[in-house]
Amino acid sequence: MSLCHARVIMLAFPSTFTRSQVFEALAFNNLKEHYSLKLSTITHNRVGGATSARWRFCILVRHDEGWSPPALPRTNLPDSRIINMIDDKIGGGFKQPPSRAWATLRDSDQLGWDLGVSPDSTNYWVRCPSVYSPKAPIIRPMALHELSALWDFLLPGDDELPVVLQKQLLVSFLHGPPGKMLRKFSRGALRYLWSLVDDHQQRDKSDNRFIDYRLIEVEDMGVKAVHLKATKADDAPVDFEMWAWPNESELETFARNFLRLACHSFWKLNLLHEAIRWLKTSPDSLLSERLVNRLAIIDCITRSSNSTFWDWEDGSRLFFWRWEHWWKSARDGEFLFHESAPPRWMGRNLPAPSPHYETLLRKKEGKLVHRRYLEFGFVDSIVPRFGVPKGDDDIRLVWDATRCGANETLWAPSFWMPVFRTIQDLIIKRLPCSVSDYFLGKIPESPSASDWRIPHQSDMDVGEMFLNYQLHHSERHFFGARIVTGEGDGEVSQIMRHARAIELITGDISDIKNALGWSRVITNWPFDFGYDPSMPRVIRVRHDGEMAPGFPAFVDDGRISGVSKEICNSATHRFCSKVNYLGEQNASRKRRPASTTPGAWTGKMLWTHESHPVKGILPEKWVKQRDGLLALKTLIDEDSPVERKFFMSVTCRGMSQTEVYWDLRPYYKSFYNALEVWRPNRDDEGWKMDDVESDFDDIFDVADEHISAPLTVQITAEVKRDLEALVSFYESEDPVFLPVRPQQSNDLAYMGGDASAAAYGTGVQTPDGKGTVWLGNWRPGETARGSNWREAANLARILLMMIRAGKFDGKEVWMATDNLVWALIANKGMSRRKGLTDLVREIKLECRKHQVFWHPFHVSGKRMIKMGFDGLSRGDFDSGIMLGIDIRTLVPLGMPAVEFEDNQILEWLKSWMGKDFSPPLSVKDWYCKAHEEGIHVWAPPPAGALIALEELAQSKLKRPFDVTHVFVCPRLLFYEEWRRRFNKEMDFWFIIEP
Repeated sequence: MSLCHARVIMLAFPSTFTRSQVFEALAFNNLKEHYSLKLSTITHNRVGGATSARWRFCILVRHDEGWSPPALPRTNLPDSRIINMIDDKIGGGFKQPPSRAWATLRDSDQLGWDLGVSPDSTNYWVRCPSVYSPKAPIIRPMALHELSALWDFLLPGDDELPVVLQKQLLVSFLHGPPGKMLRKFSRGALRYLWSLVDDHQQRDKSDNRFIDYRLIEVEDMGVKAVHLKATKADDAPVDFEMWAWPNESELETFARNFLRLACHSFWKLNLLHEAIRWLKTSPDSLLSERLVNRLAIIDCITRSSNSTFWDWEDGSRLFFWRWEHWWKSARDGEFLFHESAPPRWMGRNLPAPSPHYETLLRKKEGKLVHRRYLEFGFVDSIVPRFGVPKGDDDIRLVWDATRCGANETLWAPSFWMPVFRTIQDLIIKRLPCSVSDYFLGKIPESPSASDWRIPHQSDMDVGEMFLNYQLHHSERHFFGARIVTGEGDGEVSQIMRHARAIELITGDISDIKNALGWSRVITNWPFDFGYDPSMPRVIRVRHDGEMAPGFPAFVDDGRISGVSKEICNSATHRFCSKVNYLGEQNASRKRRPASTTPGAWTGKMLWTHESHPVKGILPEKWVKQRDGLLALKTLIDEDSPVERKFFMSVTCRGMSQTEVYWDLRPYYKSFYNALEVWRPNRDDEGWKMDDVESDFDDIFDVADEHISAPLTVQITAEVKRDLEALVSFYESEDPVFLPVRPQQSNDLAYMGGDASAAAYGTGVQTPDGKGTVWLGNWRPGETARGSNWREAANLARILLMMIRAGKFDGKEVWMATDNLVWALIANKGMSRRKGLTDLVREIKLECRKHQVFWHPFHVSGKRMIKMGFDGLSRGDFDSGIMLGIDIRTLVPLGMPAVEFEDNQILEWLKSWMGKDFSPPLSVKDWYCKAHEEGIHVWAPPPAGALIALEELAQSKLKRPFDVTHVFVCPRLLFYEEWRRRFNKEMDFWFIIEP
C-alpha cells in the first residue's frame, strides 16, 4: 500500500532523532497536504516502565478522515524498578563486582538501562537479592528473560527455544520501543480503528468501564472438529450441533430456538415466584435479616433476568434458598480462617509478560466489573493479579494473595481432589450384560450386538465457579477484590462449597427416577475368592443392575461416565440441570458430548473405544516430550553443553507423564542424578558414594543448598543409556495407549519369597491352587551384598524369568515381601541405590512388554511365616503354600479390622467412645451416611482404605465443624496405597499392636 493511501500512520523513533530528522525521515513536506501530525516524546518510566529509555512517537491521520490525531499520553504512572523484573531464584554471582561489570553495574532498586542505545548488547550487571544468599545481595549479569521483561516483552522458555535464538529475538525487541510505550501510544489510534470495524465485531459502546485493546483477529477455534483439548477459551462458541438432530432442517432449528426462548422465559418467571414464596416463609424473624434476604433475592433475580438460554450475561449468584441447610453460607459467603491480622498492602499488579497478555488481562477485568463480580468500595489491601496461559489463545486471570501477604495470615486445611485414578475406577470393560449379572455369573453365551454395554464419558464445566462463590462481606475489604483465587483458604472455601453443590445435585440416591441414583455396592477386593482383576474394587449398582454413573469434578471440570451412551447422557443432563438450578453456571460452550474417545481430563486420556479401557496422554504433550528428548539426544551426540533449565524441563515433563506410563519412572532416576552430580558425596554418575543406607542422606543434600548449581548439566553414561530407551518409547507419531486393567477375570497370580545370607527361595501360586517353588544359593560375591538387595534380587529374578517365559502375560501379579525397603522402592519406581533402581527398571520394562500389572506390597514377618515363604531359604517345606494352603486365606486385604477373629477392636472402641459409638460404616455408608452430621466409625479393609479415606476427606470438606471421624484399619497396603492420604486427614493417630 502506498504511504499516501494509508488512513493512519504510527511511527516511533529513538530519542536521538531530532524533530527535523523525524520530518526528514518521513519526507513530511510531501505528506503535510494529506496528513495532520502530532509528535511527542515519551519516557519509559512515566508510563509504568522500569527503564530510563526515551522515544519519539508520531501519528499521522489523513485530513479527509474527519478525525484529528489524539493527544499523546502524558500520564505519570508509578514507575517500576529493576527489582520488579528480577528472578530471585537465580543463584551464583559474586560478592564483589568483577572488572567487566563496572561499566553497566546498577543496584536493583534503580531504574534500568536504556537498552535501545546498544540494542546488540545484552551484557548488563545488577546487584540484587537472591534466595540462595539471604544475608547479602549478589552481583550477576542480567538473564535474557529479565532483560526482555525490562523491555516489556516475553521470551519463550528454554524448553521452547534455544538460548541462541532467544538472544536473537531479544535483540530484535531492543531495536524498537518498550512494550508499555507502544500500548500507551496506540490507545487512541486503535480506538479509532476499532470504530471502523463492522457492527457485529464491535464491543458494546455503552459500557465504557474498560477498553478493548485487541491487536489481532482471533481465528476460528475449530471446536466442531475435535473435542480432545483439555481447555477451551472462556468465550468459545457453543457447539449447537450437540443439541440438534443430524441433518436438522431450518424449520426444525427455528422451532427448537423458539421453544428454548419460551422455556427460558417460563424458568425466569417460575424462579421469581419461588423466591417470593420463600421470602414470605423465611426462617429469619429479624427485620435486618429479612432485608438482607430481600436484597440478595433481588440480585439473584436481576442476574437471571438478564441471562439468555446459553449464557449468564450479567453474571450469576447462588440461588441460596435452594441450598437447604447451607443457605446462609450460600447467601453471605464464607468466613476465612485467620491466624493473624490481615496485612495492609497497596502495591501494584505484577507486570504482564507481553502486550498481548496485558490486553487479555484487562479484557478479563472489564468483564468482571461488567458482570458485577468486582465491587467498587473502600479497601485496606490490594491483591495483585497476573495471568496464566489457558488453551491456545486465552489467559486465566489469577489474584496473587501470596504476594500481598494475605495467604501467610490464613489457615488452610488439606483437602482431597479427584485424580486420574478416580475416573479409572469409574470405567469398566465392555459387558454383554449388566454388571450385577456379570458378578453373579449370568453371562449370555451368544450375546447380540444390542446386549453389549459400551462405556461412554462426557465433560461439563462450571462457568465462573470461583467468582460465583463470594467472600463474606466482612472479608472483602482486606483483599481489594471480591474473589481471591490464591493458594490460601479462599480456594478451600470455593472447593468446599462446590462439594456441597455436588451433594445437592446428587439428590436422593434411592429415587429410581434419579439418573445419578444407585441402590447397592459390589466390592471386589484383591485376595478375595472371586476377585476379578479386570474390574474396579468398588462398583455402585443401580436398581436395574447396571453400574451407576460416576461424576468426579476437578475444581470446575466435571467428568461424567456411564456404561452406555444413554446412561451417560441422562447423568450429564441431570448434573448440568441441577448446576443451573442452584444458581451456578453450566458452561454449555465447554461441554463435550458423550464419547468413547473423550478429551483430556487433568491432562490424561481415558478411552473405551476398544473392548477394554485404555489410557494415554494428549498428542501435543506426547509430541512436546518426544521433541524435547530428541533435542536432548542431538545436543549429547554433538557433544554440546546442555543447559540445566532445559534438561530439568524435559525431566519434570516426563515425570508428570509417569502417572500414565508408570514403567518409565525408573528411567528418569539417572536424569535426577545428573542434576545432582555436582554435589559432594556423589560419584561420577550422581549416586551417593556411601554404600550403607543412612538416615542422614537428606541432610547432606540440604546442607549444600547454598552452593549454586552449575548452569549446564554433566551428561553421564547412565543418562545416555536411559535416554536411548525413552527415545525408543516416544518414537511413534501418536501417543501410546496402555490397558487400565487385565482383560480376563482369571488373569491373576500371587508370589512371595525370602532370602538369607546364604540362600533364597520364592513361591508362586495361581487362583486354581497350583503352585511352584524355586530354591537356590547365592554366589560368593552376592553374599556380601546388603539384605535389601538380596531380598529384591530373589523376587526379581523369578518374576523376570516368569514374565520372559510368557507365564504372566496380561496378568495381575501380587508380590508379598517382608522387606519394607524393597516394597517402598518397587512402588516408588526408583531408589538412591543404583542396584535396586536397576532391578526396578528391568522389571517395569518387561512388565510393559508383556502387559503385566505388578503389585509389590509389604507384610509382616509373622505373616510371611504363615504363608510359607519365610522358611524357603532354609529348606522349610512344612508351612503355608507348601502344605497346599490357599494363599488368599492368609492375606486379608479384603477384611476390616473389626472382623478379625479374637480381636477386641469393637469393645475397645466402645470403652472410650461411650454414647458416641455407632456401628462401623458399611461400604454403602461411605457414600451417603458418612457425609451426614455426627460421629462416624470407619473400618474399611486395607484394599478399600484409600477409597474410604477419599470419601472421608469429602465429608470433612463439606462439614468441617459438624463431623468427627474415627478410622481403624489393618496396616496392610499402608505404605503402598493409603499412607499419604491417611496422614493428611488424621489429626492424630497411633498403632495398636496385636
